[in-house]
Amino acid sequence: MIEQNYSVLMSVYRKEKAEYLQKSIDSMLSQTVPPQDFVIVCDGLLGDELNQVLQKKSRSIRNVFR
Repeated sequence: MIEQNYSVLMSVYRKEKAEYLQKSIDSMLSQTVPPQDFVIVCDGLLGDELNQVLQKKSRSIRNVFR
């Protein structure tokens, strides 16, 4: 079987709903083949709810750029 590697690059903006960010991250991490790299770029300052989601997921995602 051919090894499949891919990376995920996601941006998050302060007006996005925290539940959608949570669902997006969970969806990517639960794929049959998990991503080799997962990068989230924060587009400006985020609200408390979005920051809480990123804090909870920080164990699974090594690269969060603010």
